[in-house]
Amino acid sequence: MKNKALKFAAIALSAVCLTACFAGCGEKGNGSVKKDGDGTNFQQSFLDPVDQEKYFIGMCALTSETMGEAETGSNAEWIAKNNNALGVKCQRVWMHISDVIERAPDSNKLSFKKDQVEKYHNFVDELKKNGVERIVAMNHRFLYPYDYVKMDESDRQVVIHPIEEAEFYKDWIRMYYEAYKMLATEFPEINFWEVGNEFDSSPFMRRNDKSPLTESDMGFIDADLVYAANKAIKEVNPNNACIFPGLTGNGRAELVLEAFYTHIEEKRVPTLEDYYVNDPDDYFDILGLHPYPDGGGYAVTKKKCDNFRDIMIRHGDGEKRMFLTEYGQSTSDPAQFQSVADMLMDCLTRIKRDMPYVETVYYFRMSDRYEKFASENLKENYFGCFYSPNDPINLGKPKPLAIEFFKFINGKDADLSPLYWYYNEQSGN
Repeated sequence: MKNKALKFAAIALSAVCLTACFAGCGEKGNGSVKKDGDGTNFQQSFLDPVDQEKYFIGMCALTSETMGEAETGSNAEWIAKNNNALGVKCQRVWMHISDVIERAPDSNKLSFKKDQVEKYHNFVDELKKNGVERIVAMNHRFLYPYDYVKMDESDRQVVIHPIEEAEFYKDWIRMYYEAYKMLATEFPEINFWEVGNEFDSSPFMRRNDKSPLTESDMGFIDADLVYAANKAIKEVNPNNACIFPGLTGNGRAELVLEAFYTHIEEKRVPTLEDYYVNDPDDYFDILGLHPYPDGGGYAVTKKKCDNFRDIMIRHGDGEKRMFLTEYGQSTSDPAQFQSVADMLMDCLTRIKRDMPYVETVYYFRMSDRYEKFASENLKENYFGCFYSPNDPINLGKPKPLAIEFFKFINGKDADLSPLYWYYNEQSGN
């Protein structure tokens, strides 16, 4: 009741900006809250030093068992064996809360969808069996309080506004906390949790009427979501790492990250608690970023990374590492496949050389689209470093990019034959 009273008092004081202290106006009474980034019990002390030699290359992939938009041939076995062939030790997995957890029809009680959970366990087992050591689980969809009315019931990117919909907001944040506590308990073998995706953009974060949020709104909501998720996964295992939802890398994303830090520093969050927490170490451990080169090569990527790194340093958070949780380049022109691969290898070489704080670059993504061709967004079809396993001609064969990845990881003279395991199997070679 105390928090709800504070919340409604905040609405009365301000209906237009996020200046109310939803989380209360005092510090935690037992004195354990860190102040001004003093580093006490620094959350990242549990992480090993950045190890680019082992973990620099990661992979993004959708498995057909868990994601309807995946190529049917892109199953857990195909993905895991390709990682093994490449020598990749890191995998980013799409694990949406709404896919594996459901809310009771008449309360906010959450429970697992057991069949779906089992599919993810099987995927994780395949990855581990094939040499993947680090799994990043990413969610970007939401569950909602049982009495919250959505204009489009199927839209899982709607966020609840902290002022305009204050009567539902804290329950919504608490559900995020509870969902992540369930996930971290159910999947102890996953230690890296990317608790959102591009939460600086309307495709992944929008109002109930689908209208856009302000950068300040997004920064505030991001702070509450990452705090809740980080608290949950740390309560299960203090060695679990929270990755800030991968930012798009554009100017608006910079404003959202600035707002995130400002709301923390001005003691406005977290709504989940009855006290403020103004140390970003209690919110996240690793910054996720998507600095796609967009055809501009390393200069574009470096500028994006530098801009976000500068924001972190200005806010006293420069000791944290980055994961580039999406990175890639699409082209539909086979004549350009090798030049795109060469450009990306140049980018990766220079990122590794010049950005020691970037531990892992997750390539987006393993497979082209063929069966699930996206006619509304053509570039999505051609990011793959392998042809689709559903492509009747190319049969999941490695594209030039997969070959360059293999050389990058294993040496330029390494035997390429492991990359053709599936193609040879399907073609009878």
